[in-house]
Amino acid sequence: MKPIEFRNVAKYFEDGIIPKRSYALKEISFTLEEGKTYAYLGPNGAGKTTTIKILMDFLKPSNGQVTVMGNSPSDPAGRKKIGYVSDHPYFYEYLTAKEYLAFCGELYQMDAADIKSRSEEMFKLVGLTDAKDMKLRKFSRGMGQRLSFAQALLHDPDLIVLDEPLNGLDPFGRKDLQELILDLKKKGKTIFFSSHILDDAEILADELIFIDKGEIIFQGNMDDIKGKSETTFSVHLETPSENIKNYCKKNKIETDEIGSLFSVLNLNNDQLNELLAVLAKEKIKISGIDEHRMKLEDLFLNYYRGKNHENN
Repeated sequence: MKPIEFRNVAKYFEDGIIPKRSYALKEISFTLEEGKTYAYLGPNGAGKTTTIKILMDFLKPSNGQVTVMGNSPSDPAGRKKIGYVSDHPYFYEYLTAKEYLAFCGELYQMDAADIKSRSEEMFKLVGLTDAKDMKLRKFSRGMGQRLSFAQALLHDPDLIVLDEPLNGLDPFGRKDLQELILDLKKKGKTIFFSSHILDDAEILADELIFIDKGEIIFQGNMDDIKGKSETTFSVHLETPSENIKNYCKKNKIETDEIGSLFSVLNLNNDQLNELLAVLAKEKIKISGIDEHRMKLEDLFLNYYRGKNHENN
């Protein structure tokens, strides 16, 4: 059973006296495997939240088919197995955190004993034990996001859906919730989270799905996209010869010179090996070699620009 499956799903809206279609999603297809963490990535307005709203049955697709835990998104049997954190959570502000989780537990059709024991467990897990009797109107943004995780995990779901889960949090809150997601990964949960912050994906995700302008432009693991860009190297020399400078100029290799330090920059693996052979022949001392691994954000931007160039 696939936790989530989208098959040729489109969503459009029609406006105006003479209706004109505006597509939020353009026949997207993707499948999730059990026990993996998926980052659903793209710029603001790419279609991430629309996808999640269809997944959660808040919106109906215009075309295509969606299954969640083997069921239609509207089927209660599948929905019982999902935990969901909204990008803009809403709380009944007159309730305490404990009362709110009790209310959520009743919606999940949990019995009173399970609600009580799981609530205590969730408060401890998200760091809200000391705030469980506090009215929700007094909660900060970070506390509200922690409580959202608590309600989403209360019924021990198999699939966890997170819409921009770390957005707007301070560094401490981000770190805590990142560790919580990593702990859920270790427990074998299937996690699907949207984000426009690519650093989160690099830390948390097993698989990446990029969406732009309502279309899936990439799906694969971290190695798939990192394989599209080589690691580069910089070699630092204390006493370069004119031969080395001419070699770099002839081969159009970028260099930099500060005082007595001469650096050969942005070499790929083949260029590095060739340069090392030349340096050994010239008997030139190397003061250091730096390796530069591109961050996911740089890789994505390169990939995204490449796709746009192909389409133009």
